[in-house]
Amino acid sequence: MLSWLWSFLTPLNITVYLVLSVLPYVALIKHGAKLVGTPELNAKYWVFSRLDLDKWSFWRFALINIFTLGIIRFVIGWLCVLWIVVVILIVMIGQTPGSKVSKLRGNLLHYALKPPTRIFLLCSGLVSCNSTEVPLDYKKYLGPDWKQTDEPAGI
Repeated sequence: MLSWLWSFLTPLNITVYLVLSVLPYVALIKHGAKLVGTPELNAKYWVFSRLDLDKWSFWRFALINIFTLGIIRFVIGWLCVLWIVVVILIVMIGQTPGSKVSKLRGNLLHYALKPPTRIFLLCSGLVSCNSTEVPLDYKKYLGPDWKQTDEPAGI
């Protein structure tokens, strides 16, 4: 029953998979020193400074990538991105730039893009995703006559 799987697991395929899994981390560790920045920059832009470079380990990254099927997730993620782009291009044929999308096109985009975007998020490591709408009330700043609209603010 699993003979197709065993026929795929040849030494050459395993070697290619291992090399492709480890290669990104060779470059990452090699160029990681450039990500540190100078003490002046780190003090000025402390939010953006890397504090975890001393914890980076080639073997740790490589083993995590090998055992979490990093290359396979990478390929599936890019196939999802390709699917998203193709669907958007097909659905938006004939749509005038800058005009509102019709309800039919919006529903088509919503239902055609929901599965690949969810798969992409799973491949990226995001298991759950929740969104909440925060009510905005700018009456304190814009006066009691202000009403919220969906139209963007003008310049």
